[in-house]
Amino acid sequence: MKKLTILFGGFVDISANKGDGVHALELTRNLRGLGCKVIVVAHSSRRMVEADFYNTGAYAGARTMLLRLALFCFSALRARVRVTFMSSQCDVLYMRDYLFCMLGLGPKMLFSKKMVWEVNGIASQERAQKPHPFNVFLL
Repeated sequence: MKKLTILFGGFVDISANKGDGVHALELTRNLRGLGCKVIVVAHSSRRMVEADFYNTGAYAGARTMLLRLALFCFSALRARVRVTFMSSQCDVLYMRDYLFCMLGLGPKMLFSKKMVWEVNGIASQERAQKPHPFNVFLL
């Protein structure tokens, strides 16, 4: 049986020990425990110890809003390039948030990959989004 390769993408700080970062690490560990190969595209505010499969970009804490906006735009552009190049090697694109879902739609259509979009919100809003025109699976 072929090992499933999953590209996990999200604007989360996986080195932070809170919220999104913990969820992303638990999800990738569980998927790896099931025998899947997981490639993570995320950012890290400090160096990661276990960096064998993480594709992170470290950045220093920004003091001004303008610098934060510039860093965000740069990281979004870099994430777009990484998602596009890495998605050809993956079987499933797992996108954590709306921006990464928009980044992943092009490679999904280009390489005909399955895409999972994790929506965190009120359950009634998630159910309202179920019939999606791009054949994207919503969680």
